[in-house]
Amino acid sequence: MRSLFDELRNFSRDRYGRERCAVHIGARSFSALALSSLGDALSLSVGKSVVLQCPNANPHYAVKLVSVNGDSASKNWHFGENETRFSKDNGNFFLEVVDSLSLEFQLGILCNNNLDAFSKISLKLSSLRFQIEASDEALVCASDEARLNLLLHRLDEFGGVGKKHGLDPIEMTRVEGMLRYSGLANIVRNSLAKPRTVDLRRLFPGIVFHGRVKFGISKNRKQLFVTGSKGATPRPESQCECADVGSGIGPVKPGTITAGSNQSDSESDLVAGITLGGPTHVKADSVVGSLRSQGEGDNGLFMPVGMAQDLVDGPFPGVRFDLRDDGFIGWKAAAFVDFSDFDFKPEPENGRFFVTLDFRVGIHGSLYMNLGKLGKIGLTTFSGEQDKPRSNTVKIGFYAVIQVGELFIKPVLESVSFGKFDVNLLLLTLLGTPFGTKGAVIGFIVDKILGQLIAWEIPIRLERELRTYMVGAMFPIMDAYYSAQIEGLQKRKGSLGIQHLHALYGGSVDSGGERGGFLFSADVLG
Repeated sequence: MRSLFDELRNFSRDRYGRERCAVHIGARSFSALALSSLGDALSLSVGKSVVLQCPNANPHYAVKLVSVNGDSASKNWHFGENETRFSKDNGNFFLEVVDSLSLEFQLGILCNNNLDAFSKISLKLSSLRFQIEASDEALVCASDEARLNLLLHRLDEFGGVGKKHGLDPIEMTRVEGMLRYSGLANIVRNSLAKPRTVDLRRLFPGIVFHGRVKFGISKNRKQLFVTGSKGATPRPESQCECADVGSGIGPVKPGTITAGSNQSDSESDLVAGITLGGPTHVKADSVVGSLRSQGEGDNGLFMPVGMAQDLVDGPFPGVRFDLRDDGFIGWKAAAFVDFSDFDFKPEPENGRFFVTLDFRVGIHGSLYMNLGKLGKIGLTTFSGEQDKPRSNTVKIGFYAVIQVGELFIKPVLESVSFGKFDVNLLLLTLLGTPFGTKGAVIGFIVDKILGQLIAWEIPIRLERELRTYMVGAMFPIMDAYYSAQIEGLQKRKGSLGIQHLHALYGGSVDSGGERGGFLFSADVLG
């Protein structure tokens, strides 16, 4: 897969050497697509007799396909991947069928569902070529040329069959000529004539090509490379069908509060030390381990490091939420979650990349006694600060997985670490309040305010923000079921034609991790 990666990476570069998003589509897909009509017709026709439309003919003339490439037993004939390849001629790109195709027919009289043959016709199909062109967001594959060589051999039974059915030898010869000079050749040409398309928007739902479509061919001529003359970028409106992080993020857990021991009469007193709670992490191998393997799929996407980073890079707005209680002992508080530093670490050789986010939590509030019409008496204000701007860290891994028939990048919460922060009292007064001691005020703040705000609300809001971020970072790469369909392996989504779909990966980065990228593809053969 490294060779394919290197070739596709080189192809993706523009004239300034910048690496852009590009895709590859294999000869297996194009051959199944281009030859589907002919393949279906031949598969259905082997061993069957077709009555010819000859006016006033009685008994009926019929032709029977006896064998394809000498095989009279095959009912599922198709060109193999090794028999097709891509080529370029005068700036145009083609799919070529390397090997010739030999068809053997028998011509005779159909009697009681049995064919009394009197002639044999051999048809050799060679130099078969399909031109590939771009139309909007589709690739069109249409028959360009083919060489047909047809030979007719009259069997020794010609005279006997004629006498048996009372046929005129001249009429029999005329039917032979009709098939030899136009009939069979037209049947084959009509099977090849209908243009077939690859819907790029469906195959690669997450990207859009800019400018005219640009083609390239791999060295082994088995892969067609595609990008836009002005590059390709993530499609703004694209949304993964699996737009839910699912098992990528664990359930929320509450924080913990430890009451402080400083009970002095100083102006600022420690109330509590708090450790935040949050979503629990999920092990990456439990999510993607069985769906990744080394290998080379028929269709795939090259994602430069810069594009991968752009998918998951901010901005990360600060989050504020307020709580209050207007009872006799009233209080109000506001909490802030402020995301700051962003670190991106690519590991394309392992089919993944990591993002580390730092954030800080702050809280401000006040406690008062509500006297109704007499107004409110302020008891204290309090604030909570973390001493470092990078006190809390979230690490998220992004992996290529297949789920619901779609190859996409899925985020997985690797770890969450929280630092402690201190909440302090400011401007405390006890005069005329039901609190007899400072310790009672501290206990009220710890139990009623911090217990609700920090131990529960902040973790829940934090979990929501992380989930929103992770869902937004999910990126659809390829519709694996459609990939299987154009390869002739899958008729419709959800059918049992394909038992296994695997996500494949490869790639590398240059020193410093600023250039290079990932190659993601799907193995639809299982």
